[in-house]
Amino acid sequence: MVPKIDAYFYGYDTFDPKIDANYLKNSGVNFDSLFLYEFMHVKELPTVITSLKLIGTTLDSYVIDGLKKLSLESSGDENTTKEYSFPSSLEDLTIKGYKLTRITLPPNLRRLYISTFSKSVDFVSEEMPHLEYLSLSLPDVKNLEDTGICAPNLKTQEIHNRSR
Repeated sequence: MVPKIDAYFYGYDTFDPKIDANYLKNSGVNFDSLFLYEFMHVKELPTVITSLKLIGTTLDSYVIDGLKKLSLESSGDENTTKEYSFPSSLEDLTIKGYKLTRITLPPNLRRLYISTFSKSVDFVSEEMPHLEYLSLSLPDVKNLEDTGICAPNLKTQEIHNRSR
């Protein structure tokens, strides 16, 4: 059995975050959880990650096989993608402050938290039978029907109309 590691890395502590990101990708380490802070833009990550938290860090792709939990937080400076897709294995998704226009939601999500000032966000999803917790803080969204999200087994729903 290969041991898994929980790791925290801070991009501003290093001379070149890109070199450190390449080192992580090629390390062969299986990360149970990985936290990257201020790495700006990372092209690739190790393929074995269960939980990922990014602050001030963007990826070329958020589709990482086996990923169960993902937290994206904008520090305000990064040029972010406006369209996001995620792996079908994802169960817990948090997005704070990112510029969003289109999000393709995976069907196995159990928890979804999104807070953004983006004027309009297009949610693309199938029925989400596993979704139990939903918290949205978005401009111009007053109820679940405004999002197009279909979650028949939702237990907790919080929707905040966030204006600038």
